[in-house]
Amino acid sequence: MKTCKEPGCKFPVFSAGFCRKHLYRVEKYKMIQDDFNNSSRKSPKTKKHSLGVKKIKPVGDKQYIINLKLSELKKQLIEENDGRCFFTGSKENITLFHIFSRSGFPQYQTKKWNCLLANLIVHQVWDQGIWKNIIKIPRIEKLMIKIKKIDNRYYNRSMTKAKENLTERQYLKFKEKIKNCV
Repeated sequence: MKTCKEPGCKFPVFSAGFCRKHLYRVEKYKMIQDDFNNSSRKSPKTKKHSLGVKKIKPVGDKQYIINLKLSELKKQLIEENDGRCFFTGSKENITLFHIFSRSGFPQYQTKKWNCLLANLIVHQVWDQGIWKNIIKIPRIEKLMIKIKKIDNRYYNRSMTKAKENLTERQYLKFKEKIKNCV
């Protein structure tokens, strides 16, 4: 087995008498490397911050306006509800909770009737859509009644998902809980 031409190097030859480590010394590989470095490759859209963290891309005008409205809406709800979670009553980790999801119903995302204050954990449980966990949320029946008053079709779809994902006993107990809440 031939070894690299570089003095003191005992690695096997890769090309032109040099190992991979010292291949940069070969003239034709130098030209390829220079072409690669000087090529007009597009830089990524988000540049690295000095700390190595990507900067967040600025939002467009339309999204900026939506974010402002949501911020104002959250402030109003905090004032009206003393900053308490609709479900648990706690004041910790409060977020804006959309009854009808922002992605599924973008036309309702800034409507006050579609928003509640919720604890972050409750919000995440709802967003995950795992009904065996959702039925454990305090006052979930109040939310279901609110959904039923606003959009009966969405309520029926939610209840169908619940029925598919819960045991018969859990589902009947949940349905009874909603019925007794009215």
